[in-house]
Amino acid sequence: MSFESLLNTTCDIQEKTETQDAQTGEMVASWANVFTDLDCRIVDKNFVDSKTSSSLYQKSTHMLYMEYKDIMPTTHRFVIDSENYKIYGISDMGSSAKYLCIYLAKYE
Repeated sequence: MSFESLLNTTCDIQEKTETQDAQTGEMVASWANVFTDLDCRIVDKNFVDSKTSSSLYQKSTHMLYMEYKDIMPTTHRFVIDSENYKIYGISDMGSSAKYLCIYLAKYE
């Protein structure tokens, strides 16, 4: 069974940009798609994963598997079925820059 055959949904990756409001001086964030319709697999984290993960990863509620993309947790987010997910961590599966496991939680 290939890794690709396990990818059962699609997701989009968006990148955040900030601009300064000319009138108020406030920084305003906006999001734009950088990758669309990527094959992926998202699963709920189980209790064991939550207890054995580092403290940063413990905040995540889901794990997403996909082919490697250059993603930064501070500037990217995932959109799956119209839900936005924050990235808490990224693990290079096998350290070969081929597949990723990404730790996510829905934005509240």
